[in-house]
Amino acid sequence: MRTKIRTCLLLSWATMAIAASAVAQQPPAAPPSGDFVIGGILVDSVTGQPIARARVAIELVARGNSLATVTTAEDGVFSFAKLAAGKYTLSAQARGYLQQAFNQHDEFASSIVVGPNSDSTHLLFRLPPAAAIAGVVTDEAGEPVREARVVLYFTGLAAGMDMTRARGGTMTDDQGAYHFAHLAPGHYLVAVDARPWYAQRPIYQTGYAPVHPSASALDVAYPVTFYGGAADATAATPLALAPGDNATANISLQPVPALRIRVPADGAEGNRGMQFNLQKTVLDGPPLQVSTQWSSSGSGEQEIHGIAPGRYTMTTTTFTSGGTAGTARLSSREVNVTSSSELDRSQEITYAPVNAKLQFDPGTRPAQASLQLLNKKTRVATSERVNDDGEIVFKQGVPPGTYEISINNAPGFYLKKIFAAGAAVTGRTIDVRSGAPVNLTISAARGQGQIRGVASRENKPFAGAMIVLVPADPAHNQVLFRRDQSDSDGSFTLPDVVPGAYTLLALEHGWELAWMDPEVLKSYMGQGVAVQVQPNGRYEVKVDVQ
Repeated sequence: MRTKIRTCLLLSWATMAIAASAVAQQPPAAPPSGDFVIGGILVDSVTGQPIARARVAIELVARGNSLATVTTAEDGVFSFAKLAAGKYTLSAQARGYLQQAFNQHDEFASSIVVGPNSDSTHLLFRLPPAAAIAGVVTDEAGEPVREARVVLYFTGLAAGMDMTRARGGTMTDDQGAYHFAHLAPGHYLVAVDARPWYAQRPIYQTGYAPVHPSASALDVAYPVTFYGGAADATAATPLALAPGDNATANISLQPVPALRIRVPADGAEGNRGMQFNLQKTVLDGPPLQVSTQWSSSGSGEQEIHGIAPGRYTMTTTTFTSGGTAGTARLSSREVNVTSSSELDRSQEITYAPVNAKLQFDPGTRPAQASLQLLNKKTRVATSERVNDDGEIVFKQGVPPGTYEISINNAPGFYLKKIFAAGAAVTGRTIDVRSGAPVNLTISAARGQGQIRGVASRENKPFAGAMIVLVPADPAHNQVLFRRDQSDSDGSFTLPDVVPGAYTLLALEHGWELAWMDPEVLKSYMGQGVAVQVQPNGRYEVKVDVQ
């Protein structure tokens, strides 16, 4: 369960050491005393060898703030004695290994049930070795490139979706070196964005006649370069990391003649200037921001320079009153930069202004609620707070696309109905078109339900199964999915369930499936349990593990 492991995972051992030094001020509550024991052996998940001198921690689920730690013996054995009956999270950390909870998948894990009818003393805790990627970024002369921006992407299956995700970024040091540690197994891409230290940009006036033509030979740029030497993610060389792998990914940058884009002045009434961003597409993941420079003329004409040839998404922010973010208008377009040229702004895609009115049942308005729009393709979320009148204004608009709508910072509330003017609505998704204003009217209410139950196989409790609650029309209601992992006694809890029709599944190997894809789930749905959730409904369900 997500809430079972959050505290243990976010509390690093370094933080625990700091907290221990302040124990006199705020000592952690000790687990309640009793006659039971949690014990077992901590082993390397690959070799099966015991892990000595590791830190193992428990936390009582019901209290959420009681923490006890022990150090494993030379044979990997750990034990927590004199415990009261209940459910406990169990997590471990050792040098060279990933910090994880017991039997963890994604952000879920199995809690340990302690009591007279539970065996909690023979646990086999498998801890995966951490992987790492390191390398050196060099220029065309083989010299180190300092302060280059290195971005890491994970590509593959995670949280039920097969897609690309950004997993971190860093800067190279004085030796051109970079390092990404504590990585889980999987496939990764490494990209580098840098500027040649010696580059000189000729000063241009209106048109393209350089004032200092002698500098043009040094007007060069480095293309965004992926490991393998490709300038495009589709041709990049992925790094396949097994548990404990230490991969080397050296990247050499090669300069190319820099290009520039001239942007005519926007003479619209009230406009006060523009800013530009160039981004490179990275498969189906978040785009990579490219370093650029631009200059302005007194007439309002602007020029973006230092650009390597290639395909980009250009985002333009037009300030309409005093240059403040609250009065900015955004637009974007795809550009294929092959030569210095003038930007044709007629091809721009204008961000759509989105306004919403959120109607709550009388006397139930949450104080800090916000409305979120999640782009289903890029997985980029945009949120705005609900004001005192129940209104929401997405100030800079949103780019065209399909968005999932959800409410945040409103515990217990759910969206009942969604109406839209200017956009098509299906379930919890809306389709936004370029520049078309969207006005949403949304009703919200308190009354989320809860499903508790036991996953079993052949009438015996099954631990470690993925529990997934699938909404009707899952393609358009992805925000309504709920997940958990069965505990050591097969039990699970699904909180915050929006009223509606669902199918409950328990899957032994669900963590290996793209379960967000309705086509993938089809073969399992017939053996699931149908649940009709009413407002404030509480349900006890038994489900067989597939």
